[in-house]
Amino acid sequence: MKWMIRMMLVVVALAVTTGSAGAGERFKKLDVQGNELGDDAAAWAMVLDSKSGMYWEVKTVDDTIHSNAAKYSYNAASEEFIAKLNEEKYGGFSDWRLPSIDELAVLRVNKKGDEAKINLEYFPNTLPSRYIGHSWCGSKSEYQEGTVKFGKDRPQDGKYVRAVRGKPLE
Repeated sequence: MKWMIRMMLVVVALAVTTGSAGAGERFKKLDVQGNELGDDAAAWAMVLDSKSGMYWEVKTVDDTIHSNAAKYSYNAASEEFIAKLNEEKYGGFSDWRLPSIDELAVLRVNKKGDEAKINLEYFPNTLPSRYIGHSWCGSKSEYQEGTVKFGKDRPQDGKYVRAVRGKPLE
């Protein structure tokens, strides 16, 4: 029950805070070394959410580890995808992780239509589907896998992953 109330609060906060208006103040485009780019940059590798201090991976349309088409199970996302980002020190960092459901939900925006429910100016190539996250149980020593939907998907579509780094949301 507490979890549902918390999620409802996140959804209300989303409706108020995550539209595209003011996004340039909140989101900063970063290159592959983590350097800040201008809002007009045509290519970027990560996004810094200056409101939360979190760094988010940007998906690509290619066959690299950042491909928007790659689907994972929760375990493969942790053991393969996140491990590879950290091994490669993506963006100069080795503390990438899977986001919590609350963290992913903060990126979701309310939009009509079939496109992904996220700010596509900063998170291009996001598919309108489910993205893997988790929720902590009890004393945060255990977690439960979950997903956040960024559009109209079908369960058979599989699950996608977006990496994050930074202090977890409380």
